Amino acid sequence: MCAATQEQVTRLNWSQADLRFVIEPQDEDRFVMTKEEVIEACRVYDKAKRGSFQVQFKNLINHLCAWSYARQGRLAHAFLTLRESRLLFLVVTKGTAYDDQFENELTALDIEIANSDAFSEISLSVQSLPNCGAHAYRSFCKPSVTIQFGGVSAK
Repeated sequence: MCAATQEQVTRLNWSQADLRFVIEPQDEDRFVMTKEEVIEACRVYDKAKRGSFQVQFKNLINHLCAWSYARQGRLAHAFLTLRESRLLFLVVTKGTAYDDQFENELTALDIEIANSDAFSEISLSVQSLPNCGAHAYRSFCKPSVTIQFGGVSAK
């Protein structure tokens, strides 16, 4: 007699608007994600490239931290978050006027990362905002998947 095994499956349906998940990875760093965030993370994740991505992601964080720290005089805040199935490096300047030199530096950073073999698994966008309140810049960030770089805060 052949016995069939049934795996436990949890179905994520787009219509379950208020569904939230507690994620408990092996390192026990628990966090909560909405159903939309889980679906978006699944779209971005590629298991075959996981190891390479993890190394590149750690290197990216170090690179962005150094870049931000070198410009701390002009930055109020710097964040790495997830937006539209890709990473977003969001910087908030201390000034409210357009700074052509700073925007050129940000564009050069974007091109450097996009063309670097060291970040070949990374899909990153960059964006700057003029000095604004927390409500404005937080609207660009997914709270459960946002890293704020220290050492550049206006406070």
